[in-house]
Amino acid sequence: MNDVAVHFADQRKPLAWWLRALWNDGTALHPFGATLSVARPYRSNIGLHFPDQYRAVQGAGGALVYRAGLAHLAAHHAFSGPARSRKGLKPVQVALFGVLEDARVEHLAMREFPGLRRLWSRFHVAQAGGSASTFLSLAVRLSRALIDPDFADDHPWVRKGRSMFFHPAGDLNDPGFPRELASLLGNDIGQMRLQFNAKTYVVEPLYRDDNAHLWLPEDDDDSTAQALMVEDDILLVNPEVIETEGGDVIEEESDDDDAEAGVKPVGTGADDDPELATVALDALRVVTYPEWDWMIGASRPAWCTVQERRPMPGDSAAIDAILARHASLVDRIDSLVGGNELRKPERLRKQMEGDRFDLDAVVTAMLDVRTRRTPDPRVHIRVDRRERDLAVLVLLDLSQSTNDVVEACQARVLDLAREATVLLAHAMEKVGDQFAIHGFCSNGRGEVQYQRFKDFGHTFDAGVKARLAGMTGQWSTRMGGALRHATAQLVARRNDRRLILLITDGEPHDIDVHDPRYLLQDARKAVDEASRAGVFTYCMSLDPKADHYVQRIFGPRNWTVMDHIAKLPEKLPALYLRLTR
Repeated sequence: MNDVAVHFADQRKPLAWWLRALWNDGTALHPFGATLSVARPYRSNIGLHFPDQYRAVQGAGGALVYRAGLAHLAAHHAFSGPARSRKGLKPVQVALFGVLEDARVEHLAMREFPGLRRLWSRFHVAQAGGSASTFLSLAVRLSRALIDPDFADDHPWVRKGRSMFFHPAGDLNDPGFPRELASLLGNDIGQMRLQFNAKTYVVEPLYRDDNAHLWLPEDDDDSTAQALMVEDDILLVNPEVIETEGGDVIEEESDDDDAEAGVKPVGTGADDDPELATVALDALRVVTYPEWDWMIGASRPAWCTVQERRPMPGDSAAIDAILARHASLVDRIDSLVGGNELRKPERLRKQMEGDRFDLDAVVTAMLDVRTRRTPDPRVHIRVDRRERDLAVLVLLDLSQSTNDVVEACQARVLDLAREATVLLAHAMEKVGDQFAIHGFCSNGRGEVQYQRFKDFGHTFDAGVKARLAGMTGQWSTRMGGALRHATAQLVARRNDRRLILLITDGEPHDIDVHDPRYLLQDARKAVDEASRAGVFTYCMSLDPKADHYVQRIFGPRNWTVMDHIAKLPEKLPALYLRLTR
């Protein structure tokens, strides 16, 4: 299998020609970064959108994935008709309508172009007799049964769906044909007591779009659990709707503490896991992210679940004591900032007044005078110092290993990281940079705990200090999911420069991963994704043996290894001021 990524930029023209040849369609094609969401193509009112790159899938190169996705979207455009209301349909029935509608438009397209069956069928690899314990496992088997006439599946639900879809009384030309089938099959899912999570459901196989264009957005109701709102620079998700075993829809209620904080708990981001769903209800927000699997050369969609948790407060006086204990270092930071060394000088040309003449502008003006044209009077240069426009997210590794004691100073790694973060926060606030302080640890891919000690726009006040004072270390270090979540926070910022400063004491690891390269390669992929999104990532590692792996994650120059951890409180602010000069 060819594992080389195929980029959309190289495929745009051939895809446009292919679309024109098949359907005489000149719809615009656009790429999108597939770093912070599941990589599925989609339609919008400005054209067709595809991930910016694909790798080989099921033996088919990335170019074939693009071609299959384009043909599928074109089939929707030709045969799906206008968007319709989803009222009266439960979330599982909405998902099933998409499965059936995908099959319907593909069959209509294959009537005109029989070769499309060979193109699409190679991506349908579900096996008969496999697990039937989840909705997704049955949905992918039904999808294959509807496109592959040679596929035999003895599951009663799959056989029922296939026979109803191809019943002679059915009319595949009718865009409303799948609705009744989706209702009946969805009720069967409820009778089988299979859980369905509308928030984490992903359309399969990879080339198919998200089917959002099938529905009228103004008819979206609470049952879709898709509404997003932004408040105090924190993206909050409405309470997730969970479908009960009988198929009814219920909405989780927030507790009193959450209501006072202005946030609402949400359901689990890990599909089909009732135990995790109960735990996740205590979270402020639950988000799923893809995770890179280097063995297959592709991202596993919705594979890692990040749960935002409210930090436990401590005594804010402990943070004030840190600043008092390092008073001399605080004075040096204040002196550096006050010396105006951090504001970048900028030369402004074509000024009416300034520090000196711009010789090029003067020569041009004299030529204009001699040729009897009106000269430009803006012949001066002025040197100003440009204000910094920087957003920094300090991301702290809060794994169990940070509780280890450093013999040189008889202090825990966590305590030294806290001291360094406090001094760094003082420096950033003194400079005037916008910054946030977050931390993470993990307990398997279903629970990457993410804590916000300080958010953008909030002052470094007693509340922030109390949260930092209560900081604890536990569990493991699933770095990729935390970096993707931190990147999502910075992508929403409109600053000129955006930086993640990661402080960690070890390489990525977790309890459910035994391949030492898996999480390392995923973290490297997360750093690459952040870079493509315009976010710079820098790592300060507290592991003296980190040289052999930290460069593979962050690149040749975007990291520093602290050989003497006891010097961290002194070195970190200096590193930051040098890094952002």
